[in-house]
Amino acid sequence: MSTLTIVILTCFALLLVLAILTLAAALIWLAIRAHRYVAQFHSDLRQSLGEVEEKFSSFRAELVNILSEHRRELAATLASHQAAMDAKLKSINGDALVRAVARMAIFVDRAERAALALGSIATGLLSEDEVKRNALEPEAYAEAEPGEKFVTQSESARRDAEALRQEDM
Repeated sequence: MSTLTIVILTCFALLLVLAILTLAAALIWLAIRAHRYVAQFHSDLRQSLGEVEEKFSSFRAELVNILSEHRRELAATLASHQAAMDAKLKSINGDALVRAVARMAIFVDRAERAALALGSIATGLLSEDEVKRNALEPEAYAEAEPGEKFVTQSESARRDAEALRQEDM
């Protein structure tokens, strides 16, 4: 090997070492940049999560306040309704109510019997067979008593009719 070859090989080796050092420096620089980027992203993410957590806790506190207020209003409304219902229930006279129900039951029983009687009467009246069976033949009528006469109008209706006839003349 000649001196020239050794010098050339040394230059290549030097260039190779410089390239490796340059690549190592570039990798270190990229790692530092990536670390900064990740650290910045992590910081922004923590800040955003903190803001979201703060908003969530304020929303939760507001919701708890609203629900507590509605619960109190509902409890007050229910208490007033319960007091009104208790007052109405206390005003009911139970003994009088029992007596009234007993009277109503008697009335309903009477009304039922009356309705059934009316139904049987209507059935009897509307039944053709019943009418034919109970019909009187002309010869079956009772004989008129001496001095008895058939009256078609009342006495006042007869007098009114005579007065009208006299006015027309």
